[in-house]
Amino acid sequence: MKTSLSHVRQHLDKRFQMLKEMSVFERPVKGWIRAIRDALGMTLTQAGTLLNVSATRINHIEQDELKGSVTLATMERIAHALGCRFVYALIPETSLQDKVYAQAKQKALGLLNQASHSMNLEAQGVLPEEQEEQLQRLIEDFLTGKPSRLWEDTE
Repeated sequence: MKTSLSHVRQHLDKRFQMLKEMSVFERPVKGWIRAIRDALGMTLTQAGTLLNVSATRINHIEQDELKGSVTLATMERIAHALGCRFVYALIPETSLQDKVYAQAKQKALGLLNQASHSMNLEAQGVLPEEQEEQLQRLIEDFLTGKPSRLWEDTE
């Protein structure tokens, strides 16, 4: 049985809700590697020995982390060497369900505006309550249709 995308989004949204409320994921000022290394009382040389690289290399890695150019593989390797677990996540600003609904509504409004403009030119305008009904139907069509349609450029 195929799991619906809506259920997948709901499941992920529940998981993200727990993470959103935690500011603990904000990177320390000097970066995670330096923060852990300092907390362990480990010098650059000692960290380098642990990872079989030079102290200069460790310093460059710490700088790369601050610049955002360190690789995930490097973070994983250093985390493991420091007795840590590397965690990587994308945490949406809003729920995935809300994001999809907003996109469906935006697409539906775009279509309605195009159609409405043409109909008004031909003096065949639609009453506001009918427009709302059409909007809701179009949103539902987008939500139940092929998901990738939501993200296609229609211009």
